[in-house]
Amino acid sequence: MSTHEHVSKSLFKTVLAGNNTSTNFNVDGEYKHVKIFIENSGKKTIKAVMVHNRSSDEYFVEKVAPGETIEWTSFTEFPQGVEEGKYSITYRADGDNFSGQAWGLSAEIAIDM
Repeated sequence: MSTHEHVSKSLFKTVLAGNNTSTNFNVDGEYKHVKIFIENSGKKTIKAVMVHNRSSDEYFVEKVAPGETIEWTSFTEFPQGVEEGKYSITYRADGDNFSGQAWGLSAEIAIDM
C-alpha cells in the first residue's frame, strides 16, 4: 500500500422499516474513525441514537426529517477516533412506522472517509 492509499471497510447496512429497528456493529482498534449515513425515505421523522454498548456512552442523537439523509462523522467530535467495541444504533419515529436505510464505514484515518 502506498502512502496515499488508506483502508476503509463497511461496518453495516440496515434497512429501516417498521417502528423500532436497530443496528449492531463492532469497531476494532485499527478502524476507529467512523462515518454513519441515515436516509429517511418515509413520511415520519426518524430519531437515531448511537450508543457504545459497554460504557453506555451516547455518541450521537440525530433526527432525520422525511426525504433527508444525514451523515455523521466521528472525526468532528472524536479526532482520535471512537472507542473500540460494540455499538448499537436504535431508530424510532415516536411509535410510527418509518422507512429508509442506514449504512456505516470505518477507516484507519479520518481522511479516508
